[in-house]
Amino acid sequence: MEVKKRRRFTPEFKSDAVNLIKTDDKSVGEIAQDLEISASVLYRWHKRYTGESHPVPEQFGETDKEL
Repeated sequence: MEVKKRRRFTPEFKSDAVNLIKTDDKSVGEIAQDLEISASVLYRWHKRYTGESHPVPEQFGETDKEL
């Protein structure tokens, strides 16, 4: 049985991945799949780097966020 090694990512990679959430038109799941990481890891990094629990898509206006 082969032991799977845990991958480590640099702070720069994590920061770039989080920035893709705001700059890319793809969903968090699609970005995570492109980066070959799980969406839950990307959400965790987003929360750690921004303090927000879930990213809000840019297409929503301020009034939509309040609803």
